[in-house]
Amino acid sequence: MKIDTAPQNLLAFLFIGIFILILILIFSRYHSSQKYATLIDSNIVYNGNINTLGQEQLIKLLEKTGYKHFYINSRGGSSEAGLEIGKFIAENNIAVTVIGECYSACANYIFLPSKNKRAVIDAQIGLHGGFQSYHAQRLSLLAKIPSEHQSMYKDSFVIEEKKILMEKILLSSAGINPEIINRSAQMTLYGEASFHVVENGKKVSYKIPKIINSNFELWFPPKNEYERWGIKIETIPDPDFKHRVTKSSGLKEILISRQSTPI
Repeated sequence: MKIDTAPQNLLAFLFIGIFILILILIFSRYHSSQKYATLIDSNIVYNGNINTLGQEQLIKLLEKTGYKHFYINSRGGSSEAGLEIGKFIAENNIAVTVIGECYSACANYIFLPSKNKRAVIDAQIGLHGGFQSYHAQRLSLLAKIPSEHQSMYKDSFVIEEKKILMEKILLSSAGINPEIINRSAQMTLYGEASFHVVENGKKVSYKIPKIINSNFELWFPPKNEYERWGIKIETIPDPDFKHRVTKSSGLKEILISRQSTPI
């Protein structure tokens, strides 16, 4: 006698579906409740990953309070969200103070675009390549792809070119030579660039492997290097609330210990 297992399978799929839905709801609720930009002792402080939620919180808080300054502690995140924050900073002449770490999108697109840059004495500010360097890498790769497949990437290149323009405008408006982004790329690791196309019914990948320009992920320029690119950073004492926001991870020291390329 053959037993019909369809009802049991249906119930199992239904249970799994409900479980997944609950997890999604829990995650989305947790994510939306995350506070990246907050008021601490009447100071606006951005603490954590750079993302669209944090971008919205920060801009809304700056607009609501009318403040022209905020503190930041971040290891980076979304370059797109960083660009949008940087655009708001440039348009509204917002001062930025690093009180802990400021890496990647934080350094490239939030800290640098500010005309009034400040940092506590032990702040860790780490740069790397940006849209300019990544786009150049992808252009060199595109030439290897058969011409009939190149058109499918046209839109993505147009978007990248707009981001490059914004990148250059943001830095130039702060009196910084935009070429510092390419310099940062030369001093750090590149990510892998790749394209995937279908040829004769098979998926084919074209890749440029990681370009090792040095053996560390972030570049921590010395003072004279900052000055070379038109960057002035005022050093300030620790604010009273600093210990409530961040503790140094020691990541800078780890990265510098692996550095082999002289600055």
